[in-house]
Amino acid sequence: MRDTIEINDLLRTINHDALNRLQVMQMNLDLGRTDEVRRLIEEYSLRCQHFFRLNNVGFKKTNNWLETIHMHHPELKATYEVVGNRKATVEQDEEMVMMFQAFTAQMKERFIGYHDQLMHVVFSMDNPLHISIQLVGNWSDLKVISCGQDTEFTTEVQEYTKTSLKLEVVERREQE
Repeated sequence: MRDTIEINDLLRTINHDALNRLQVMQMNLDLGRTDEVRRLIEEYSLRCQHFFRLNNVGFKKTNNWLETIHMHHPELKATYEVVGNRKATVEQDEEMVMMFQAFTAQMKERFIGYHDQLMHVVFSMDNPLHISIQLVGNWSDLKVISCGQDTEFTTEVQEYTKTSLKLEVVERREQE
């Protein structure tokens, strides 16, 4: 995996994705499926809203990672949503990126080409901040789940089956 992404590669990926989405909408319009076009527009619009929300709550580096992971691992599809407006700290943002990098380093050997592995993340910006992560793929022989550094968060496995892994990441609270 390359550590950096060239701006031209990023722009090419963004434009390729936008063109694909427009072609799907055009095809549906040509077939008279206006309800499907409306649904696609709503879905793409919501994705953009979550992108801006994640930036606004302070997870900019995490957002960069989620938005570009498919350039490093095309077989991993990441989606996310943001609930609430509480701000994350710079340290929390950096730890989330390290955690996601640790996950993909462990799981990349289990990625199956031409088959999507799905990751959905829900950022609940409550007090305490908590993040739910669901991974769908082949995790049957995953022995250890290491989350890397755990200074800002604690991580608990909620579900672990052959095809589903659910984690709950919760902000650490200082002892009062």
